[in-house]
Amino acid sequence: MSKIEGLNTKVFAKGSKCPEYQKDKVRVYNMRFCPYAQRALLTLSAKDIPFEVVNINLAEKPEWYLEKFNPLGKVPTIQVNDKIIYESLICSEWADDHFAGSRKVMPQDHYERARQKILVERLSKLPSTVYPLYRNPQDETCQKNVHEAIQLHEELLKDNYFAGNDCGWVDYMVWPYLERLGAIAIMSNGKVAVTKEKYPKLLAYIERMTKRPEVKAIYRTPEEHAAFFRSAVPGPANYDVGL
Repeated sequence: MSKIEGLNTKVFAKGSKCPEYQKDKVRVYNMRFCPYAQRALLTLSAKDIPFEVVNINLAEKPEWYLEKFNPLGKVPTIQVNDKIIYESLICSEWADDHFAGSRKVMPQDHYERARQKILVERLSKLPSTVYPLYRNPQDETCQKNVHEAIQLHEELLKDNYFAGNDCGWVDYMVWPYLERLGAIAIMSNGKVAVTKEKYPKLLAYIERMTKRPEVKAIYRTPEEHAAFFRSAVPGPANYDVGL
């Protein structure tokens, strides 16, 4: 497994000083509960690339972060010396192409690469439906929308993984929101949950993914995610939950 430094460290906020950078190190600007940033972490972890994490306060963004690394003020951003890459899908694809690592995450076949990108788009209904549910976990319409998104995952899962027989790029891109379904179950009092009766294939998939070393390396429990969401909805978000 790749060596990960600083994954569970407190955020840098407005008025802070940029941490010193060591030449040639792979650095990821992150937020511990951001599913988009998790995509980049998963890609690097799957490739066994050592990297350093610097966590950012997304509500009170450091001036140096906006000026030097990401004018959009979002995460993830990957830094390797003077190379700066941001946006989650771009970060993940670039990292796979740029670093040899222990494996290739993206398919080398152009058709298969396109197919996996299409799958990520089709499964994007889950990210768009979970945010309203975080704010209104007992709202029946919100619950229904998330169930429909989960059902689509159940229908499109044709093998052990969305990528096929082995875990691939599409799995790392959709996994962060599936990881958070445990928190959704807690917040909705079990009304939105991945059960064996309703979603047997997806439940088996989630269990399979949580056993993978690259996922375990950066996994957060349903309780941790729920605690973060419960702080973020009324605000201010507690980016340092559990530290």
